[in-house]
Amino acid sequence: MNDTSPQQQILELRGQLALLQESSAQTISSLRTELEASRVENKLLRQKLDAFIRRFFGKKSEVLSTAQLEFLLSGMEPTQALTHTETTAATTPASSKPKRNATTKVRTPDNLEVVQKVIEPQEVQQEPEKWKQITQEVSRQLDYQPGKFFWLEIVRPKYVQLEKRELAPVVAPAPERASAMAAPGLLAYLLVSKFSDHLPFYRQQSIFQERHGVYIARQQMVLWMKQGVTLLEG
Repeated sequence: MNDTSPQQQILELRGQLALLQESSAQTISSLRTELEASRVENKLLRQKLDAFIRRFFGKKSEVLSTAQLEFLLSGMEPTQALTHTETTAATTPASSKPKRNATTKVRTPDNLEVVQKVIEPQEVQQEPEKWKQITQEVSRQLDYQPGKFFWLEIVRPKYVQLEKRELAPVVAPAPERASAMAAPGLLAYLLVSKFSDHLPFYRQQSIFQERHGVYIARQQMVLWMKQGVTLLEG
């Protein structure tokens, strides 16, 4: 038999209600905090998206500099990126700017592995005995697969027909490329690392240099990323 009086039961119920109200208030406060954080993050993402749109499709007067876009991709607030870029431009003498050439943007070890890929013309594949190789077209791209960098060397042999040497030589068409220097494997790795693994370009630059001895300027990564996105959109 329950000896608790009705008044005591009411007091207990009121106490439980007060605890529930306090817990609900804490939950609501926590949700509001998370909502505000999501709003801030959403605002930053929208600013980044606007920057991309202006970068790729906007008028020349609205296009961001490579440095501003790089800082946005690295996670810095747009206003910080703009301030940093303006400060750098104001304090850096023109004579101290690095030369815009391949040696300052990409440097690789002298002994980097070379992987050849030979592309034969269709006509030669069908009747190889009727053709003679006279020369070849060779091009290289920097490529990456998990754990190592290497040069992907595309070799396209050029042939003349043995019985009709007066005809023009034949050579396989060059494969479509998003970038003149970055191979598809490297482009894919940069895109996945940036947008899936949320690894900013300055961290990728550090990892490449420390682990593989390969230096790639962040501005070059931004350019390659743009080329990769353009190819995907096409």
